[in-house]
Amino acid sequence: MRFKIDKEKSLQKSKLILKQGFLDRYFDWISFLGLITIFPALAIFSTMTSSVNKENILGHLIGIILSLTFSIVAIIGRNDSRKLVRLKGENLIDNKRRIEELIDSEKWTLFEREDNIDYIIPRDVRNQISVIYKGDFIFVNVVTFGRGDIISPLRIFKTNGLKDELIKKLNNVRFTTLNISNSGF
Repeated sequence: MRFKIDKEKSLQKSKLILKQGFLDRYFDWISFLGLITIFPALAIFSTMTSSVNKENILGHLIGIILSLTFSIVAIIGRNDSRKLVRLKGENLIDNKRRIEELIDSEKWTLFEREDNIDYIIPRDVRNQISVIYKGDFIFVNVVTFGRGDIISPLRIFKTNGLKDELIKKLNNVRFTTLNISNSGF
């Protein structure tokens, strides 16, 4: 299992909240902050060194712009990769049955089921679909992993494509997509 979801907090905040200990959260944030700061810091330091030596700094300025862009994409990816999409179904039993039918028709793997949460692995092992059931609604999230069990913020475009594909398939099996900001949970 890649990670466990805190169902109640996730539904309250409309985003995936993981069950993690203090040290896991701490090291996740440290590694993320390191990821988004190391490249701009190196580019800025390199530019400052080059300007002291009166070298051509155009290449270094391009490096700063690229590294800042990389950091912005990582921040957006981290925030976007945890959002939940809310879909309306019939009831809890029908919703689970429709998800199981979708899993069978797509030849996906139901990795684990616990406390009205399904963890599904589609064709690619680096992806995970999380489905949270609450009454008539299901809440869906797709994450893509980098190395190991780390959720990759840099694969935002692939994750968004998979999420869009999943929502289309769910709409085909009679779920209605709703705006998550009006969830009321």
